Amino acid sequence: MSSKKSIVDAAIEASETPAPEVQQAPATKPAPFIYCGPTLPKGLLLQYTTYRGGLPNHLEPHIEKCPAIGRLFVAPTQLDSTIQAIKKAGTPESVWYKQILDYIKGGVK
Repeated sequence: MSSKKSIVDAAIEASETPAPEVQQAPATKPAPFIYCGPTLPKGLLLQYTTYRGGLPNHLEPHIEKCPAIGRLFVAPTQLDSTIQAIKKAGTPESVWYKQILDYIKGGVK
């Protein structure tokens, strides 16, 4: 990296013009994602809730017991297609949705 720095310094000195100001890019916000599965009891997770910056810690044990929960978090651009896939029998999204319903029936703790 030091060789790149010296090349830039030499170019600035040779042209005798100040280096252009570097504008800082705005901090990128974490991409949002939406939960498309059924609502979990006791307000643990509501259908169509939007999250940014990761999942809440209280969901980790539920995702470990029922990985389908984690699979139904999608980008907003995929929301419509995921909802349609959930309604269509035999799709992975439909299977995951049913797995979550079975998990709920088994008694979410």
